[in-house]
Amino acid sequence: MLGPETIRNISDVAAYRAAEEERKPLPVWRGSEEQDCRQLPFLGDYCPVGYRPATFRDLNEEGNVALPYEQSVVLLVRFGYRAAGDIVDLLMDATGWDKSGPALSFEDFCALAGGGYWAIVEEGQFQIVARLYVKDPSAPGHDAPSYEDVECSECLTVHNDLEECDLDYCADCSKDVPYGHICEGAYEYCHGCDDGIAEGDAHVIEFFKWPVMYRDAGESGVLCDKCYESEGPNVDAAYEGDVYGEGNLDDRDPIEVYGTPEHEAWLLECERNEP
Repeated sequence: MLGPETIRNISDVAAYRAAEEERKPLPVWRGSEEQDCRQLPFLGDYCPVGYRPATFRDLNEEGNVALPYEQSVVLLVRFGYRAAGDIVDLLMDATGWDKSGPALSFEDFCALAGGGYWAIVEEGQFQIVARLYVKDPSAPGHDAPSYEDVECSECLTVHNDLEECDLDYCADCSKDVPYGHICEGAYEYCHGCDDGIAEGDAHVIEFFKWPVMYRDAGESGVLCDKCYESEGPNVDAAYEGDVYGEGNLDDRDPIEVYGTPEHEAWLLECERNEP
C-alpha cells in the first residue's frame, strides 16, 4: 500500500506536468465511453482556466450543466443526494479485479461517465479518483505546484517517489550525482567533454576562435588534458594565424595551468586594463 505522502507526491508531480503540457479534462463521448475513459489525463489538483470541478449542485441543475440529465439521475441514484457543494469525485478500481468493493469497476464508471468532462486527480496502488468537471469560460482554474515544490532534492529534477532519480556517474566523485553536478575539488568543467576537472589540472584557453571551437558566454573556457592533447594544437594554430587566417596569441590566457596564482593574477590584470 502507498502511504498518503507518496500519493500526494504522485498527485503533485502529475499536476506540475499537466500544467507544463497544458492538459485539460477529457470529454467522454456517449457511445465511446470505454475508449475515452482509458485515456483520462492525470491532472492532480491542477485545473486549467475555463474549467471548474463539478459539484452535486451541478447534477441537480437543469440544462445538462455537468452531465446529460439521464446520466445525472443514474449517478445521483447510485451515490445518493450529497451536500450541494460536494465535488463529484468517483473512486474507481484500477486493477480490474475488484467488482464488489466500494470502488467502481471500470465498466461501472464508464456507464456513469458518458457526456461529461473527466480527469484523474489521485492515483494509488489499487484505486484512482476520477473527477467530473464543468466547462465554464469564467472559471479561473487552479494553479499547479511550482518547480521548487516538486523538485527532487537528490537529482534536482522533477519526478515522483515511484520513479528513479536522473543521476550521472561522476568519475571524480566515484558515485552517481545529479546532472550538472560540480563535485568537490572540481574547479571547472572541460569544454570538450563536460567532465569535472580538478584545480591545477587543466589548460586555459580563454577564447575559442570559430570554427575551431565556439564558446557561448558563461561556458567553460577550459580543456582537460585529454581534450587539450587533441584540440590544443588546432586552437594554437588558429590563434597564430597558420590555419584560419589572422590570429592573435595575446587573446589567449598565457598561463597554461588553470587556477594557479599566476592565472588569477593575470585575470586581475585583465580587469584593470579593461577600458
